[in-house]
Amino acid sequence: MPGKRLVRHGVRGSQQVYMNKVKFDPYRYKLDDQKLPPGVVAFFTSLCCRRCCEVLQWKVDYGKYIPLERQRRCNCCQERTVTLAYHHMCQQCAKETARCAKCQKSPTLGESITNAEGSVCDTRAGDEANAEVGEEEEEDQFEGAMSAGVSRGEVLGKYAFVEQENSDEEFWPLRGLDIRQLKQRKAELVRQQEKDRIGRLRERERRTVLRRAVRDPAAEQGADDSDEEI
Repeated sequence: MPGKRLVRHGVRGSQQVYMNKVKFDPYRYKLDDQKLPPGVVAFFTSLCCRRCCEVLQWKVDYGKYIPLERQRRCNCCQERTVTLAYHHMCQQCAKETARCAKCQKSPTLGESITNAEGSVCDTRAGDEANAEVGEEEEEDQFEGAMSAGVSRGEVLGKYAFVEQENSDEEFWPLRGLDIRQLKQRKAELVRQQEKDRIGRLRERERRTVLRRAVRDPAAEQGADDSDEEI
């Protein structure tokens, strides 16, 4: 990893001269059990702001992401409900307060949060200090890696959709956060409800056919008798 860019008189120096032609793959020579599980890769940026999504994505791209071995305590509800690494709030609290699960801040382009909602999370002073120190270190690492083979526009453009307005009114308060997982769960719930509805309709239709089959023999016998009399 290249060193930090030199800063003199408030001006950053030039980037490194040689650039990688192929993007670095930290898991290229690792076994399947040494790679990140698919569940972690799919949910590691859930309910995070754009900046935190970029930092976490950098950790994954350069093999710096370390999954949690056990659940940690949420800074909002004080329960051990945080299952994702580098997150300081659980998914439920982040959704209710519309705050980033990693930096615990409201997204800059999201809907305004009232004072009542902002006071729900009463974080401890020590936790906030540790979180700020960790954020500064992660941002320094992220800035230093911009010249390591991936352009800044490519990395920053990957999560541009986070700041786009969503057509679903349910997710309007969460604008500025990564809500792909919430939308996926909602779509799965809708599909499951539609599947159950179709199953109930088919079951009702099957029972209707059975009831008609029980009544039809007597009606058919009466119709045959009337035809014979004619």
